[in-house]
Amino acid sequence: MTNTVERARLQREYDRLSNEAIRAGVQGDASRAADRAKAALSIVRRLFQEYPGDDDRLVLAAALYNYAGYVGMTHESLVLLEESYDHYSALGGHAVQCADVVLRMATVLQATGDVAGARVRFNDAIGAYKSAAVSANSLDAMMGLARASFHLGRHLLVSGAGPEEALSAIDDGLIVAERVRDALGVNKSRSDWLANAPGALQLAAPAWAAAALLATELHHTAGRYDIAGESANIAASVAGGLAGLGGDVRLRLFKAVLAYAEGVWRDAQNPFVAKARNLGSMQRFTVVGNRIVFATPDLDEILRLVGW
Repeated sequence: MTNTVERARLQREYDRLSNEAIRAGVQGDASRAADRAKAALSIVRRLFQEYPGDDDRLVLAAALYNYAGYVGMTHESLVLLEESYDHYSALGGHAVQCADVVLRMATVLQATGDVAGARVRFNDAIGAYKSAAVSANSLDAMMGLARASFHLGRHLLVSGAGPEEALSAIDDGLIVAERVRDALGVNKSRSDWLANAPGALQLAAPAWAAAALLATELHHTAGRYDIAGESANIAASVAGGLAGLGGDVRLRLFKAVLAYAEGVWRDAQNPFVAKARNLGSMQRFTVVGNRIVFATPDLDEILRLVGW
């Protein structure tokens, strides 16, 4: 009886701390969010030590993953993610969560300058999401695959790979994400489409918008104005969905995307005029550290707004 009461108390304390971390994060108090997440992790470690079982192992795996997101792009984050992965793997049946962990490992490795290691992990994540999607036909797996493809494309750009190789990864992700929207019957013209969409689409939306913009610019640079126009359609739709969630930053993002896309759409309608105008002055981007910097001010601002 005593053990049952103590376990229930610890579980309530974990729930309280986890909820406080979430609230602090929503309010923009990163320091308090990290503190509460660390305290929650400490509680669930104790639970797993004293009452080992699959339920507590699953909670511990999630807590490790969540806290890793608060400690930044550091070696500590990688250690936490490795432990999280080990717990998810030991449980079995959590292929999407394992892939999520690997994708986050890849972003940390990229941020810390391990170019080769990051590329391996991005490809590992893509393979894991593909396997999960095939075995379970999971929406989370499909959108995870899209996110991993977007991030791989960005990584290829900042690590010096050619634009076509990066575009291949990004376009793969855009195709997957659009198939998901079509399968769900999403009305892409509605401003509230993302607000009413499953969480997996909302999670992917910032990288989705940024990836569509990169694809737009790079296809446009290569003179593929029709494909650039299609990518611009996706960018505008996803940015519009983000704006529908509310907030000044998201509205600014949408306005900037729309202003940029309108020029691309004009070129798609008049490709011969566009080619003559752009001849000899094709858009180029530069890489500064882990940042992609475009000469087009609006596009560069958009990438900053979505954290790319």
